[in-house]
Amino acid sequence: MVQLEYDVQDHLSKVTDGEGGVTTFETSDRDLQTREVSEVSGETAFTYNEHGILEEKTDARGVTVLYTNDALDRTTFDDYPGSELDVTRVYDDPLVPFSKGRMTSVDRNGHPIPMRYDRFGRMTRDGALEYVLDANGNRAEIEYPGGVRAIYSHDYADREATLELAVPGEPVQPVVESASYLPFGPLAEITLGNGLTETHTFDERYYPQRITVAGGAPLLDWQYTVDDVGNPTAIADLAQPEPKPQLRYQDYQYYLTSGVGPWGYLSCRSAAEPLENVARPAPADPEPKRSHPAVHRRWRGFSFPRCRGARLRSRDLWRRFRGRRALGGVAQDRNGLRRGIWIRTVARAGALFRRSRPLRRHGRGR
Repeated sequence: MVQLEYDVQDHLSKVTDGEGGVTTFETSDRDLQTREVSEVSGETAFTYNEHGILEEKTDARGVTVLYTNDALDRTTFDDYPGSELDVTRVYDDPLVPFSKGRMTSVDRNGHPIPMRYDRFGRMTRDGALEYVLDANGNRAEIEYPGGVRAIYSHDYADREATLELAVPGEPVQPVVESASYLPFGPLAEITLGNGLTETHTFDERYYPQRITVAGGAPLLDWQYTVDDVGNPTAIADLAQPEPKPQLRYQDYQYYLTSGVGPWGYLSCRSAAEPLENVARPAPADPEPKRSHPAVHRRWRGFSFPRCRGARLRSRDLWRRFRGRRALGGVAQDRNGLRRGIWIRTVARAGALFRRSRPLRRHGRGR
């Protein structure tokens, strides 16, 4: 539980986190935060200009950052000690079309990131990424470094319908051949370029019921059990007779707090722990022999009440098409051993929507 305290002018003055850590704040008579004192990060002081825009920040290490603002109070330069961390922002570049009132470049340590827009103010370039928009403003193409392009088509409601991958010098490869949606938006069925079809079924309140993937023989068949507000509490893998994951949520916020599954033991740091301890596996058994596959699929528990994520390896094309917030990666211990692969897709309400299958064996990166 986090406790918040306010002063007589309704300014936030104190925060006590669930571990008992205290952070205090001082606010000026202009409603600007001027000082922050934390048991973790120490004391930080802030200075503002006459318009209330941040001009200077000094942290507990004595590092001072000076901010330069233009006449419109837009920050154009972050001046750190030395020059390696300095950030320069450019607005209203007359050499860039349709740039009035927009940021056109960010430069850090000699590495500029250009930004471009069309006449409607829609971004068409962000650094090395370039976008082609259709008449409705949907991204019809995304071009990546090396000339690799992701080509999208959309249905009448501007939802992604197909996805193709174009690599220079190679035939265009279909990734998603078709997609259909239910009347109020959820993805109902998706046909992949390799012939597989993924089907999602929901109840009358659009709570998830089942996900199947088939291309001849069923490859995936997950059946969901949900609570009264639609949070999955169990997932039964009907395609494989294994124990089903059990999920629990905080009643008042519906944040996922614990789960039992084949992904190895993960836990998240407390407020006072260093960031490098985000993923802390449980003490592992000696490396199992590969002649005993059942050992490699042992189910362990994990929890992440304030999870900041593990070491992630993303597949942006796929995640963007699915239209949901997703995290994925390989759970590793401190020796670099894989303890499970996981993909977490989050529905619009913030609840866990699905997870991937585990690795079939332990071992180093493959």
